[in-house]
Amino acid sequence: MKATIKNIIQRSIREHLLPLAQKYKGKEICTKPVDLAFFDGVEWNVLELKAGGDLDSSNAPSNVEKLLTIYVDMGIENCKAYFAALYNKDGEGNTWKGAVKKHMAFPEMFLIGKGFWAKILPAEISFDEFVAIYKEALEQIDLNSRIKSMIDACIR
Repeated sequence: MKATIKNIIQRSIREHLLPLAQKYKGKEICTKPVDLAFFDGVEWNVLELKAGGDLDSSNAPSNVEKLLTIYVDMGIENCKAYFAALYNKDGEGNTWKGAVKKHMAFPEMFLIGKGFWAKILPAEISFDEFVAIYKEALEQIDLNSRIKSMIDACIR
């Protein structure tokens, strides 16, 4: 019988899942794709990353399971696991709603929109500065015109 994933917090995965990594550790080296993992100078951060994070409820458990499997496979205590989204689909500053919240503690194990960018951007670049740089880059490459041209070419 498969274990049911309940509301998980950073402490519980460290206390309950890390011992499993040691118990079932093998000599074989395996690889597993991860959306984003980085060391911030203090701890490892492992992220399941989505654009807006709007998964349907049937995908949520498998995304959580993938994230926790990668966490356990790392087998280290100085690690945190997060579900992350590049932007808040409900609007920056609004409470994010998503099926994954049923399985992991919100907001502790989530990096949504501004929170995600604040975590990965260099300290000298704020979220607002990043958004301004991003908008300027899109204007410089004239992305809207390029997209319109591609759509027009497909319609012809």
